[in-house]
Amino acid sequence: MSKLNFLASSIRLTGFSVILLLGCALQASADTKELKLATQFSKETEIWANLERFAKEVQTASKNTLKISIVDASKIEDKELDKAVVRGQLAMASLPLEDYDELVPAIAIFEQPFMFFSSQLRMAATARNSLIRTPIEEAIRIATNERVLWWQPVGAAVFVGREATASKPSDITGKRVHVDRPTHAEFVKLCGGIPVVSSEIYNRELLETKKVDFLITALERVDSQKLWETAKSIVVTEHEVFENIVVMNEGIWQSLSDGHKSIVTEAAKIVEADIRRRQLEIDKTILKKAKSAGMSVGVISKSSVSEWKYCDAPMLETYLTKAGRLGRTVLDGYRKILISTTLKGG
Repeated sequence: MSKLNFLASSIRLTGFSVILLLGCALQASADTKELKLATQFSKETEIWANLERFAKEVQTASKNTLKISIVDASKIEDKELDKAVVRGQLAMASLPLEDYDELVPAIAIFEQPFMFFSSQLRMAATARNSLIRTPIEEAIRIATNERVLWWQPVGAAVFVGREATASKPSDITGKRVHVDRPTHAEFVKLCGGIPVVSSEIYNRELLETKKVDFLITALERVDSQKLWETAKSIVVTEHEVFENIVVMNEGIWQSLSDGHKSIVTEAAKIVEADIRRRQLEIDKTILKKAKSAGMSVGVISKSSVSEWKYCDAPMLETYLTKAGRLGRTVLDGYRKILISTTLKGG
């Protein structure tokens, strides 16, 4: 067992311990500047591969004057990684977009059940410079001192069942459902379940200890945490959009030369386009892997979608109340994107 995994399983990683395990945010020598980039995803996943490609693009384009080192932070909670970036103790991290919805409530547009019901709509909403994404990124920068470099799709939204299958609201009635955000908890509660709220790094542990019956997650998490070893079913619901964002401390960004800024920006565009272009195939590969490992794999039916939408109906009003002016701006952007994709047949 590595030192990181040993320590992480023994203590709750906060503050100083995070710094010890991740190292310094920025290291410089006479010829090379090195930046640390942390992720909770394992080395076998597409998210890690995406970060590796970014590192390679940067190092090649900079002729080895700028190096990106990827750090395994699979045992460190999201909020601790975020704090490390905000404080400049860590240069960059790949973190769930939804982690920022308390500071920027408008982000929860992506957590509204079944609003993004087609792959075309999801692609348009999460595209660079979209009417939804642009104002959200600026709000994150202002609120946190973090610059969003690129977005990473982390797979279709799914219900994972420890023993049973969750395809309709009645399946979770009175059952414990692990979620990682208050918006997800509201969804579960409105539809009859009992939400259990904590970081997604605990998905596997909660299933192993039988503390939950179901969990809501993204397919990349199923792959990264090998949840087929602790659960029996997956139902693809696509009821929300799961994205990670790669953020960078704004002060460290400003310390880069104009040339290095340009290289990082271009590399981010390249790797985002690559993973987004392949996302549907990535999802299919993960589902095939889960099925071959013994999990039952299903897709939610249209009639079930109607049942879910009926019980979660109050959520949009709650969103607009919390998200304020930016929420209305984002919702207006959503409507325009919806009309555009509908006209194109999406």
